[in-house]
Amino acid sequence: MKQVKQQLGMTLIELLIAMLLGAVLITGVVQVFISSKQTNQLLEATARIQENGRFALSFISTDLVNAGFRQCLEEGFALVDAINGIDANRINRSDSLSIAWSTAACAASSADTPFTSVSYYLDTGSGNQVSLYKKVGSASATELVEDIDNLQFLFGADTDGDGVPNYFVPAGTVGLDMAQVMAVRISVVARSAQQISARPVSYLLNNQVITPVDRVIRRVFTSTILLRNRVQ
Repeated sequence: MKQVKQQLGMTLIELLIAMLLGAVLITGVVQVFISSKQTNQLLEATARIQENGRFALSFISTDLVNAGFRQCLEEGFALVDAINGIDANRINRSDSLSIAWSTAACAASSADTPFTSVSYYLDTGSGNQVSLYKKVGSASATELVEDIDNLQFLFGADTDGDGVPNYFVPAGTVGLDMAQVMAVRISVVARSAQQISARPVSYLLNNQVITPVDRVIRRVFTSTILLRNRVQ
């Protein structure tokens, strides 16, 4: 009678092969999980950057279209000091902007009071990040949008009186007459809250390529606003 050989268990080599295959499988699953998590973080950060950049542009643009308004504008009583800016006077060498429009009655056409004055600039926010701030008159400034890394303004001056800007330059440029400014170009640099990029990401701001030293993602949002109350 033929004797049947009994299976006593797995050999050491078989066990090692099984462990190796399991480790390879687990490594693949972990890599997929990490890659998926990084992709999700990148998508969330990009969406947040776009939201912050558009909100910042919207707030500033809404007030810019009011610059220089007066109820008697059709009679030629435009507000002279409707707009002003200071170049590189804030965090990250960002600019600040002041806007004004008059609420004076038409009967008081020679006076510019009462009027509304609004300022925009960057400062340290409540969470220790850089934020866009808005200050109305003498009231306390309000934090509007978080994670705004830079804010730049270029002023378009009409030097020949045709209602079209001849050039765009920063505030304080020699020869720039703010009374001739017909448009303002806004550049908002929004950033991610964390360093999520694998390497530094360069961006273009006012025709200059800027390469940061960190791995934060930044996007530039630009809009040119026509000062309608100065258009004849």
